[in-house]
Amino acid sequence: MKIRSALTAAVPLFLALQLAGCGDSPQPIDAPATQAPQAPSAAGVKGTVILEGAQFEAPTGTLFVSVRPKGIKAPWMSRKYPLEGATFEKTPEGAKRLSFELDPKLPQAVMFNSAPGQAPSVECEVYACYKLGATVDVPTVADAAAPYVGGKSDYVLTLKLP
Repeated sequence: MKIRSALTAAVPLFLALQLAGCGDSPQPIDAPATQAPQAPSAAGVKGTVILEGAQFEAPTGTLFVSVRPKGIKAPWMSRKYPLEGATFEKTPEGAKRLSFELDPKLPQAVMFNSAPGQAPSVECEVYACYKLGATVDVPTVADAAAPYVGGKSDYVLTLKLP
């Protein structure tokens, strides 16, 4: 009888100890808090593309501006700008300047997600490329990239042609 009452008392105590141990493992007090990487927000990615060179005097083709994981060609977000008939500002040196804006709320912006549920890597870049055609499968004639910085809205990318 004494063994049975000892077991009856020990089982609830054992269960209570097991439940009290649920949760995260103990962390040292001065250990840095670990956070999941934040996906870049393309909202507010703005800047200017400078088109330098004689071939840009009467440009045809398309300018693509994208936010993409660094080292990967597939963009996370992209927008294309047809250059034929476009209105350009001029730099003091005479180069053409085109302002761009990437925002998922704009109807011209195209969001890509080749891996649903997976955010792009934290290390992204803002990339601009000039193509003679209107599709991405046409070879790139000129391109430039800048590291993506969260909250930055004054990117300047320069494309140079002879």
